[in-house]
Amino acid sequence: MTPFFSCIAARERRALTTLCLLVVCCLGAFPALAGQPLRVIYVEGGPLDEYRQTLQGLAHTLRLADCLTAQPPVLTNADDARSLWRWLGTHSDGKLQFLEDGFYSAKWDDNALNDVRQAVQRRLESRGDVDVILALGTRAGKIMAGLPTNATVIVASATNAVESGIVRSVEDSGKDNLAALVSPWRFRRQVEFFHTIFPFKRLGVVYEDSPTGRNVVALKEIESAAERLGVDLVRCRTLLHDDDSDIVADNVEACHKKLVEEKADAVYLTVNVAMTPAQTRRTLAPLIQAGLPTFAQSGINIVKCGALVSFVDDSVEEGHAAARLLLGVLAGVRPRTLSQLFQGSSLLAINLRTATHLGWNPSLEVLLSVDEFYDE
Repeated sequence: MTPFFSCIAARERRALTTLCLLVVCCLGAFPALAGQPLRVIYVEGGPLDEYRQTLQGLAHTLRLADCLTAQPPVLTNADDARSLWRWLGTHSDGKLQFLEDGFYSAKWDDNALNDVRQAVQRRLESRGDVDVILALGTRAGKIMAGLPTNATVIVASATNAVESGIVRSVEDSGKDNLAALVSPWRFRRQVEFFHTIFPFKRLGVVYEDSPTGRNVVALKEIESAAERLGVDLVRCRTLLHDDDSDIVADNVEACHKKLVEEKADAVYLTVNVAMTPAQTRRTLAPLIQAGLPTFAQSGINIVKCGALVSFVDDSVEEGHAAARLLLGVLAGVRPRTLSQLFQGSSLLAINLRTATHLGWNPSLEVLLSVDEFYDE
């Protein structure tokens, strides 16, 4: 399998080529801006593989737009986002400057996130060397969007940028310097699709019971889908974001055992920080042993480790969309006027080994939507 480059199929290449041509035209229309590099920093609430994939997709698109001097490396761990950022800093062609000391991670500590906010604010006020803040995730997006600054803020990988208050609406960010990718009802659509192939009555869901925790897993969308479908939610509330991901893995595993005990007949796997292959296989084991179908909110890496089904590589495609925003700013477009809409993927990934264990034979209609099969 080629989990990253499988996404760069003909359909994506055609779309990205069109994007690059548009950017070239825009740069020609703004010759003064074309000669001035944009200085970019990166902010995250903590390491998450979803963010690494988004940054990977962004880098690939920038390479297609001739903003990078080499093909980006394909990295595989959540912590590799920092390594990829360093690589970007040394392989820009000059249109963009990815500042080497501009990588900020709060490591899933709310106090540290406040420290990051203050550090970025001091930098903006005293050094004035930042043109663009790339904020990944709901936590970082909310903090950076709230800064009193004229620097451009681009937010990606936020679960729901409207519901979490990062932007005013899908159509309008509410601030001239702000743009955030928004996928209206993206996660409700996932749950509803999951129900079309497994008409469950009791859907298990794990989440952190705090305002941010509920936003991160798109709980309102999950609840909306459950209400529309007439199904019950079997809930388990626990800590899902901590600097020690093994603690989170223990929490998720315990919740999955609880969902089995409480007779959930399917589980919607929400995002958390314990997503290494070993941690994921451990946390999924109780669900697979109980024969419960699972849908992964965060994409194919979880399917590779045993989840039954998901939509493919939304995070990588979101990186392509984030690059579109960044290239628009580079071309001199006001961030508020850029389209924030991100549709995401409608293609599927299926784990064949799990499907066999469950005795599930996908219908022809489902098989025609599959882009990736895994047998691990």
